[in-house]
Amino acid sequence: KSAHVKLVTDAVAELHKSDFSKVVLSRTKRVACKLEIAGWLGALADAYPQNCVFLFSTKANGMWMGATPEVLLQKHQNTVAANSLAGTRLATKSGNWGAKELEEQAIVTKSIIETFADFGVENIKTDGPKTKTSGPVAHLFTEVSGQIAANKNAIDLAKKLHPTPAVGGLPQGRAITFIRERENYNRQFYTGFFGVEENE
Repeated sequence: KSAHVKLVTDAVAELHKSDFSKVVLSRTKRVACKLEIAGWLGALADAYPQNCVFLFSTKANGMWMGATPEVLLQKHQNTVAANSLAGTRLATKSGNWGAKELEEQAIVTKSIIETFADFGVENIKTDGPKTKTSGPVAHLFTEVSGQIAANKNAIDLAKKLHPTPAVGGLPQGRAITFIRERENYNRQFYTGFFGVEENE
């Protein structure tokens, strides 16, 4: 706990500088328990029916299990689309979203639009923000889409998008450097991205 409190204190001090506006911190928690893989995966699917529930295991990276409502990037023919998912509240809460959540959503959406434009994506459009439920919480959600040139690789665009300000911070490079230097563990697939690639 003391190490995490110090990390947050250091982050607040850095954020008072004019060239650094956001960093998303995380921490690990170790729990001793008996492996119940099938039960855990089933429970995740039941708790998060709207999400992509996943499990994968490799010798190099160990086992990872989780549930995510977010699509970093999808491509069909020459159309690409990315999810801006930022701003969170309990799913049971209704009514208008607060200014803080709307600002978080706008920051991530703006970042995705700028990354698309820098990559050469054309006819960029947005749909949202809307409310997207994810188990016990709800998020503000905007889809950003556009047309990508045939000679452009969608995986390269995904690498430019990741990490969005929703999981990294802003500016991206400064936030990533702060996280790598201070968090003292490798996030690896936590806040990373994975997916399926098919030949069209």
